[in-house]
Amino acid sequence: MSPLSRSAAGVLARLISGRRASGLAALLGVAWLICKRLRQKAAYSLTSQAAEVQHVDNAKASTPAARYRARLAAKQERGAAPGAVSRLPQDRSNAVEASAAADAPKLTLGDGRPAEEMLPNLSGTWLIVRGEGDAHAYFKDVGAGFARLALLKTFNYGVGKMTHHILQRGDDVVIVAQSPKGTVRQKFRVNGLEQDTLDTADGSPIKASAVWDGNSLLLSASREGKACNAARRYFRGDEMILELTSAENRVVLNRVLQKQTLNADLQSQADEAMGLPDESPPAVQPAEQSSPGSSLALAADADQEEVAKKERPNFSGTWHIVRDEGDARAYFQDMGAGIAKLAMYKAMNFGVGKATHHIVHQGEEISITAKSPRGTFQQKLRVDGSEQSTVDTANGRPIEARLTWDGDVLLMATRRRGQPWYTARRYFRGQDLIFELTSPVNQVTLRRVMVLKPT
Repeated sequence: MSPLSRSAAGVLARLISGRRASGLAALLGVAWLICKRLRQKAAYSLTSQAAEVQHVDNAKASTPAARYRARLAAKQERGAAPGAVSRLPQDRSNAVEASAAADAPKLTLGDGRPAEEMLPNLSGTWLIVRGEGDAHAYFKDVGAGFARLALLKTFNYGVGKMTHHILQRGDDVVIVAQSPKGTVRQKFRVNGLEQDTLDTADGSPIKASAVWDGNSLLLSASREGKACNAARRYFRGDEMILELTSAENRVVLNRVLQKQTLNADLQSQADEAMGLPDESPPAVQPAEQSSPGSSLALAADADQEEVAKKERPNFSGTWHIVRDEGDARAYFQDMGAGIAKLAMYKAMNFGVGKATHHIVHQGEEISITAKSPRGTFQQKLRVDGSEQSTVDTANGRPIEARLTWDGDVLLMATRRRGQPWYTARRYFRGQDLIFELTSPVNQVTLRRVMVLKPT
């Protein structure tokens, strides 16, 4: 007999003998102890069996294939059809969906770009028609000095005067910017890498990186290792927005551009920068070999050229300088005049009321004879875009000049000793002839207003 049984028997004997009234309570306590021990033993046995089963299952399901077979067998044991496999775990399901998406056919655009990347095409000739924001604050923040700010204000910060011709082929972009300061070609690739290119504002060298930011083309520029500005192009309805942000104080200026008739000359320059072959039509054959259609085309071209020449202004006459618009002293100082020469110019009122230009203008030939207290000097030039040797009408010094038409404006770009010199523009404002001079260093502009002298 076990000690536990003997204890229970002793308690029962004492209860029967009636020696103690508490014998019943003691018996109930012993019964509770026995039940507790039995429960602990049963739990230990079940835990051991579960551990053994888990160990066996882990050994059998050591690979994904084994685990899959185990789940299939369990499903079949519960009475399901062999094809009714239990739902895969979430990560396995995501992997299957990703694999199916990768195998699905992809729609592409004409240049091979995925269809989901329907990026805008910015190609065309665009004119800046208005600005949104403080243009003066923006250009000041990007480093423009007092003289340049005055010049920019004179040109209305390019509004109505600056054209951007854009050629976009895939990720290759060429922008030909034309303004009163000249023409600048900017070329870059939209790949996020830093590239050498030119600033469309002034033609200075910069480093730039371009990326697509949604439907916006973002160009970030730096000069001499320092960030200068960011240019973002995007469409707002039929207009293109050129959003400029300065690097220092984050001043934002929006330039609103509208599409214009395609400019063939700018298109040709863009094609050349892009490296595309010349797609201009072949030259017209001689008249004896040409067909009636080509003869008509030749005659039409000649008529158009004749009309264009007739529409251009003729500056012939004797013109008298009656007043200046701008800071004459700042202009001549920027042209290199010292203190003594500036004092002499001031004594002569910078030529106002004392200087005349006698112009003989016939077709593309122009002769200008300038008379002033300093002497008489003559220029004879041809408006054909070629560089020609002549003299400065202000002092008779030798210079090189190149004349071209910019609409109704006669533009003369000069060089002296191989370096850029002043730029002169002649155009009519009502009955007055405007002789607009721009210095090469700080771009100081002086307008000389001239009236026709009676003969």
